Amino acid sequence: MSLTIMLKGKREIDLELQSILREIIPGKQQFSALSKAAAFSSQTSIKAPYHLSNSHQSSVVGTAFDYMARFIVAQTIACNKNSVTADLAAIYGLEIIKRHCDDQTSRLLESKWKEGVDMVHQFVHCSKRSFEELLCYAAYMARLEHIYRTGMPPRDIKGSMPAKEDREITDDLKRLCEVFMASFMVPQIITPESNVVFNPHFGIASRSCGGADADIYIDGTLYDFKTSKQTGYRWKEVAQIFGYYFLHCIAVYLKDASAKLNGCEIKRLAFYKARYGEIECIDISAMEQKKMELAAKKIADLLECSVK
Repeated sequence: MSLTIMLKGKREIDLELQSILREIIPGKQQFSALSKAAAFSSQTSIKAPYHLSNSHQSSVVGTAFDYMARFIVAQTIACNKNSVTADLAAIYGLEIIKRHCDDQTSRLLESKWKEGVDMVHQFVHCSKRSFEELLCYAAYMARLEHIYRTGMPPRDIKGSMPAKEDREITDDLKRLCEVFMASFMVPQIITPESNVVFNPHFGIASRSCGGADADIYIDGTLYDFKTSKQTGYRWKEVAQIFGYYFLHCIAVYLKDASAKLNGCEIKRLAFYKARYGEIECIDISAMEQKKMELAAKKIADLLECSVK
């Protein structure tokens, strides 16, 4: 179980959570786009066209981009650089796959992992290193994370963890990174002095729903990265990012020091549409605060988190 699964589920607890969120989450008219265009508009110009051959490639690219975006941000900020590789979900996937392969393959996978982490550290500490050096490692980490999320190793371990990454995947990932650097890595979004939390989870509140972690927090904004070619408003995507916000509220109420955003305030929720270089966001202050507080309390009760 996880927050994502609960938003798709049919159990009583899933349906109750969905009902609470449906009552509170805003429509697309309440979001604004950084470009000043209408949020979720089908008229938004695509900057990184989708040329992948199948949905599996798309899944790898989506997760790999999450990694690449965080690595690029880490290279830019002055502090907290090394935390970008802390507690990565991919490492748990590596541990799962190592239990299902021979010793030689296990050593090769472990060596590639260490090589990738070392390369990331070199990249984030040297502004002259190119992001292109990390593309294959990010794709490798994405494949490992998928194993962790499903809890199962692939049948064909060697075939699914290729020695040389699929060129379609790395080419697409490169285009997405180029758009990200031009559209997201700008002073109005991030500076070397920015307060950044990578891959934030919500401590006890995350564990209460079986797992929930967002992409990145920057200067009061919680971002969710999307690599889909689709542009429209999707209820489950909005429900998910608002779900993160309410889990954060629960962590605040509980004074949970284990939550990664402990001491941080979420002022805005935003989607970064990677193929379009667009940010669509909403200010929490624009929401009805009493209704928001009630929703947080209902979710806390539903997840059996004690809120004083």
